[in-house]
Amino acid sequence: MHYKPSFIIFFSFLVLISAIGYVAWNQRKTPLPAASFSSPTTAPATPLPTPSEDDPTNPANASWVAQAEKLLLDTPQAQVANSNQIVPWRVVKSQTDAYIYFHQAPYDGIVVENNEFGVQIFANDPARSHFMYGRYYDLSNMPIQPAVTMEQAKAKLIGKIFTECAFAGPGISWTATSQDIGNGSLAVLVPGYQITTSTLTWKIQVRTSWYVYIDAITGKEVFTENQTVC
Repeated sequence: MHYKPSFIIFFSFLVLISAIGYVAWNQRKTPLPAASFSSPTTAPATPLPTPSEDDPTNPANASWVAQAEKLLLDTPQAQVANSNQIVPWRVVKSQTDAYIYFHQAPYDGIVVENNEFGVQIFANDPARSHFMYGRYYDLSNMPIQPAVTMEQAKAKLIGKIFTECAFAGPGISWTATSQDIGNGSLAVLVPGYQITTSTLTWKIQVRTSWYVYIDAITGKEVFTENQTVC
């Protein structure tokens, strides 16, 4: 029995289509292994170490902090004469390096509010370790006995208008009453908080997120800070 060439070609085409369909169906039923989706010539990416924030008093951080202190003492720009003038307060480290942050030590028991030092230390490459920022301020000539009492400083804030920050549009304003005024404490501000000289202040809390600094000698308002993140 003889078939026409056109029939043979058509029948061969049907067989080919059936074979392709069968293979595709089996591939759907049997998932490819994970390795099949990766290029064999591309190495998997090495994840970067996750930074961690740690307490500088943790014994595991003693070496990091000691190296950072020495670097500050050896950096003339920092003007740190001895380790008693600085207090470590934060360590942020990865597997290869660490950022060590210091505050200026309290002066006569009064917190120095706004002075920070930053140092980056490389564990296996000390030559790359470096001072980032900060400067020690000599406070020996600053008066430490307030001429304005805390109650007098708090009274100056009654009637002050505060405006809350907002994500969009104008913030809501309100006027402080005696019920809004919280506790206060002495704090030193060094140049950088809208002032040019180190100043003894009363730091007064207003409601939950506001702090107002009042000059403890003159009674003038020095700085207002809103700790709400917008």
